[in-house]
Amino acid sequence: MASPRKASDRRDPQCAALFARDIVKALRAQIGFRRDGEAVEDATVQEFLRAAIWEISVEDCAVLVGIDATPRDAAKRDISKRLAERLKAEFEIFHAPAFRHGDSGTGPLGPRG
Repeated sequence: MASPRKASDRRDPQCAALFARDIVKALRAQIGFRRDGEAVEDATVQEFLRAAIWEISVEDCAVLVGIDATPRDAAKRDISKRLAERLKAEFEIFHAPAFRHGDSGTGPLGPRG
């Protein structure tokens, strides 16, 4: 008889990578990341965030798909705060609206929407 699969066996590592990519892309519209005064590539931030997301317990993630909005919303806030704290502890975060290079669209994020 096959043993039942653990919840962690059903986790998809690609989801953590996709979440990390989308979060970093959204944040880069307004902020930049530095380490020891040097700019950090998006890929570095994404990999750090991917690992942090993967460390979130299966139990915490399960609440995010629950029917009851109260615990689901509380879990979203808690997870968001924990990820933000991890980012702030690892990187210097600075305001960088010029990252878009104005309205010209020459920056990596293109013209403002």
